[in-house]
Amino acid sequence: MGVAVGAVMAAALLAATFSTRWVRSMPGPAPLGLVAAFRIARGNRAFFALLSAFVVQALGVAVTRWCWPPPGSSPSKGRRPSPALRWRG
Repeated sequence: MGVAVGAVMAAALLAATFSTRWVRSMPGPAPLGLVAAFRIARGNRAFFALLSAFVVQALGVAVTRWCWPPPGSSPSKGRRPSPALRWRG
């Protein structure tokens, strides 16, 4: 199954590469600086909502994995969660 999925992905990538090979391109405008990019992103509410959701989800996953390892494994050596968040396994 993995070989079939890999073959389909390779075919799609090759088709995209060869179909856009002869498209004329022109140089674009100068890239934005970091401050300008943050100004533009701050004005986009949908982007801000998605970014906030991602940050909260990433923090939740990191804290969960750090405090509560999967069943059948021991907590990592050298990292001790606070007593309130200790893994009870």
